[in-house]
Order: sequence, then C-alpha cells, then structure tokens
Amino acid sequence: MEFIKLESERQFKVEQIMDRLRMISVAIGYILTIIYHRELNYQINYVLVNIFGLCYLAYSILKLALWGNVEKRWGNKRQYFEVVIDVLAVSFFTYATGAGQSFIRYFYILIVSGVALKYGTGVSQLIAFLSAAALGTVLLVAEQKPNAEIALEIIFLFLLSWFINRIVERDKFLRYKITKLSITDRLTGLYNYQYINEQCKQEIARANRYNYSFCIAMIDIDDFKYINDKYGHREGDKIIRQFGHIIKKNCRSSDIAARYGGDEFTIILTNTDGQAAFKIVERLRKTVEDQKIQVGGKSVKMSISAGVANYPLDAKTMEQLFLKADRALYKSKANGKNKVYMAI
Repeated sequence: MEFIKLESERQFKVEQIMDRLRMISVAIGYILTIIYHRELNYQINYVLVNIFGLCYLAYSILKLALWGNVEKRWGNKRQYFEVVIDVLAVSFFTYATGAGQSFIRYFYILIVSGVALKYGTGVSQLIAFLSAAALGTVLLVAEQKPNAEIALEIIFLFLLSWFINRIVERDKFLRYKITKLSITDRLTGLYNYQYINEQCKQEIARANRYNYSFCIAMIDIDDFKYINDKYGHREGDKIIRQFGHIIKKNCRSSDIAARYGGDEFTIILTNTDGQAAFKIVERLRKTVEDQKIQVGGKSVKMSISAGVANYPLDAKTMEQLFLKADRALYKSKANGKNKVYMAI
C-alpha cells in the first residue's frame, strides 16, 4: 500500500514539474520579448506586450504559490483552457519578436511536451494541432511565407507528441501491472492481506464520516488441512483457487474480497448492516455446499465456516472488528462447521 501512495505522489510531482516548466517557459518568452521587441518588430504596441506579459506573470506566480489548493479545486476543463492561453501567449510573443525568425516559437515544443506527459494522446495531439495552427496564423498575419524549417518544426511537434505518449502509456501500463501485483493474491486473483487492511481503515473512516455501518466476514474452508495432507499441496492450491473464483463470482460489486492467508478469506461488505451481511454470507455458504470441487480427479463436496462482525455495533476499531469476526468464525467451527455465526 505504501507503494501505491508513493506512485500517486510521484505522478502528482511529475504533473507539477511539467506545469511549472510550461508556465516558466512562457514567462521567459515574455522576458525575451521585452528584450528583443524593439529590435525586431514595431508592428505590435509595446504597452500591449507588457500588459499581456505582466498579467500572465502575475497569474503564474499566484498559481505556483497556491499550487496545492488550486490543483485540487480546478477541473480538467479549466486546466485545458490554461494550456490554450499558453499557446496564445507564445504565439503573441513569437509575432512580437519576428514571427518566422523568432526563436520563441521553439517554446511550442515545451508546451506540447508538458501536455503529452500530463494529459495523454488525445489532448496532446489537439494542442500540437493548435500550436501548428497558431504558428501558421502568426506567419500569415506577419505576411511571411512558411519555409522548410518551419514545416519540419510543425511535423516535429506531432511526432514529439506521439513519441512521448507512447513512452507515457507504456510507463503507465507497467506501473499499473506492478501496482496490481502489489495488492493482489497471485493464487486466487483476490486482493491480499495488506490491501484488505488498508481498505478496512478507509471504510471505518467513511462509516464514521457518513454515519453508516459495514461488516467484515471471515471465511475458512472446512477440513482443508485433511484434504491438503491427503491430496498434496498442488491440489490444495487448486481448491483455494476454485474457492477464490466462487467468492469473486458471488460478491456484490461494492464488496471487497481478499485472501487473508492460507485457506482463510475476508470480505468487506460495504454499507451493510448485520442482518443483510448474514444473508449474503449464508448465500455464499449454501453455494459452496451445493457445488462439487475437483480434487485429485474426483468430485468432492466441501463446505465453509464463517464469522461476521459489524462496525460500529460490534467493534470500535479495526483490530476489534477482525477479532470479533474471528471469534464468530471459531464458534461456527466449534459447533459443527458449515455454518455462519454473527459476532456477539
């Protein structure tokens, strides 16, 4: 779970860096425009350049100073608008410093790179097209003809966007796989012990905040040790895998199922009271009882025992909740197995 948190923080930092790089590059473009404006182009009012540039600088400083709060409150639509403003700013400064002869036009590359790293293929291709259109408009207004160098730069913008997106998508896929492996039990495909504990903490926080209850079910395969000893560990693993499939198939979409360890499983029954949780787990017990499990080439009837505990009725902490569910499970074992007991 620590890995997932670190990945989330890393992604946010990358987005911060790319946004800051984009904004700083436009701000530098303004400063360079002030330096070279009088030498290269008198067609744009010098006061207008300063008003536009100073407003952008003030906006950039304000956003960078309040980054955490701004990023949480602003949606993607407003951030897309911000990128469009960046493209227009670079276009304005490019025109003010010589249009086709201006080195500020290379700042389009920084904008497209930042967008590709943050937003992905669709948005970055759109911004690359917008940048190309903006540069073409600048040349048209300045009455300059595009040359081979500018044509290559426009092609390069699209290729750069495509190339960066391929790298980012591959990186995201690999990190998704690593994250998935870190929270998944490889034998059953269910979540693992660490993940279920973390989710239980979060569910307790939500239950306290929104004033609702949820339940934990601890489930154990009856007589698994005997079968494991008789047929071997390979067959035992097959049984656990089949049970994992049955649990996954019979859980609600909102429930969180995990292999807790060995032949023991756990289900978090979200937003569920004790009575409803009992019915769900009892239905699962009946499903297992009615099925035949393939063991050593034979069809064998098996069963499960389960204990259910409710938060906050039966416990006030995660440790107490698991303890109460465990005790209910052991009670069902002690009373003949193949039963579901509620915590007392």
